[in-house]
This record gives sequence, structure tokens and C-alpha cells, in this order.
Amino acid sequence: MSAYSTNNLSLPSINQDFIDLSGCNVIDLLPLDDKQKELINKAISGELFTNPVQALITEAFNTVGEFVDEVQGAVGSGVQLMANEAGEALQGVLTIVDPTALPDGTRPENVFEFISRKSNQVTSSVALLQQQTEILSGLSLLDKDTRQAQGGSGNEYNTDGGIDEFPGLVGITNLAQGFNQTVNSLDPDNLQDRFSGFFDSVTGQGSELMEGFNAAARGDIGDALAAFRGDDGNLSFDDATQESLLGIIEAYESVNAAANAVEALVNDERALTALATDFLTKTVFGFSILALLADPCFGKKIAEKIFNL
Repeated sequence: MSAYSTNNLSLPSINQDFIDLSGCNVIDLLPLDDKQKELINKAISGELFTNPVQALITEAFNTVGEFVDEVQGAVGSGVQLMANEAGEALQGVLTIVDPTALPDGTRPENVFEFISRKSNQVTSSVALLQQQTEILSGLSLLDKDTRQAQGGSGNEYNTDGGIDEFPGLVGITNLAQGFNQTVNSLDPDNLQDRFSGFFDSVTGQGSELMEGFNAAARGDIGDALAAFRGDDGNLSFDDATQESLLGIIEAYESVNAAANAVEALVNDERALTALATDFLTKTVFGFSILALLADPCFGKKIAEKIFNL
């Protein structure tokens, strides 16, 4: 039987008339120096947490989004099809069901449809990195409004700061420390840093990959759209050529390659976390067997019967 009531999930309030706790500061009662207290108080308030990749992530969303907005308002973007001279969809272009399209009710995507779809595709990888870096930087522990006020996402995280089955910062840190210490203890002749790989997103590689993404977005997409700019600087797709349309496709392929690298980094970190969880689970079991063997009577006899020792 549970020791906790299932009828009321709210925490009881303290009767301040009976015990006046006003002015009490538990942190001040602990044997900590001023710098340690400051750090803990910043963690409590949320001031401690900052995402070192957020500025680059924001730049990515803005750059890609601004191109979409500009194309949406451009002359001919909703008319010009991403097709060759025979009206066939260019490579990488989807065929759209359109009852008004002759002769069979289908047509290739137009310029705006293609750019919108590819933009959503590449920014989904950026959103995944934002999620990962918010977890690894501790921002996922803040409430959504506070996080958004700092330029972060509106993602909903678990109470531990994780998402779905992926743990939050404290869980990842414990896994990384345990994995690093245990593997190095079992293989002392091959000592390595097995800790940092859990945090690549926020300690360098995440920023490098986002810089590459933003360079591709600004440069390649910008150059591709330059072929459609008039003397006034505005876009027009009325006189689009097959060559210039292929330039758009190639530009988004370049950005997509950068987005794939970003997503691969996140997937690698999460795979490492899963690997460490599995490894430590089996290691703990191994120590349990050692504990059995330490018992010269019952434990050892049982272990010798059921395990391949």
C-alpha cells in the first residue's frame, strides 16, 4: 500500500501562524562559500542556464524564413512551376494533385511550394538541435515562458528537463560520469575522454555545424535567388529558365546537407546516451555477481550454478 494519498496530488501548505519561516534561507545554513551559494542560487532562479548555440539557431530560422517570405510575395512564385521545358518535374520536385491542371489533374510544385517545403525540411533539423542544446544547457528545466523570453523554444519538456525517454541534464551528466569512470576503470591501459562526447552540441561542434548551415543558407540560397532579381532588387519568376530553377534546387540541396550534419550530431549524442545506459545497466549487474561471489556459501554456490563463470 502506498504511503501517499492518491486522492490529493497537491502539496500541503505550511501553517505560517504555527511555524513562521519568513526570512529563512536554507542556502545560508549550508556550509558553502559565497561563490558556491551564488552558483546554486543562479541555478534555482534560472540565471545559470544559457544556450551557447541559440544565437546561431535564431539566425538560421530568420534567414530561411525571410527567403520564404520574400518568395511568397514575389511576382510569379505561385505560377512558375519547377519544371523543364516539357513541363516535367525537375529532379527533387514533387508532383501535386491539382484538379485545375491539364491534362491529368497533376502538376509539379511551383516555386513557392518547393521553397516552403524544403525550408520546413531543413529547419526541422535546426529545431531538433535547439531541443538538444536546451536539454544539455539546462534551459529545458525552465518554464516555457521564461525560456521563450530568452529567445528559446516553446517545447514542452519532462519535469527532469528531458523529452520522451531522453533524460535531462542531471541524468545525462550522471550517465556521462558513470560511463567515463567505469570504462576507464575496466580498461586502464586505454584511458580516454568518454565524457565530452555527450555534450558536443553545446561545446563546439554544434556551433561549427550551425555556422556552416547559416553560411550555406545565406550564400547558396541568396546566390540562387539573385538570378531572379530585377534592377530594383525585387524577385520575379516570370522569366525563369530551367537553369535558374535548377540553381534553386542545388542551393537547397546544399543547405539540406548541412541540416543532415546537424541532425546526425544530435542522433549520435542520443545514441551514445542509450549506449551508456545499456552499458551501465549491465555493469551494475556485473558488480552484483561479484557481490554474490563474495559470499562463500549461498551466493557463490548459486552464482556457480546459473552463470558461465
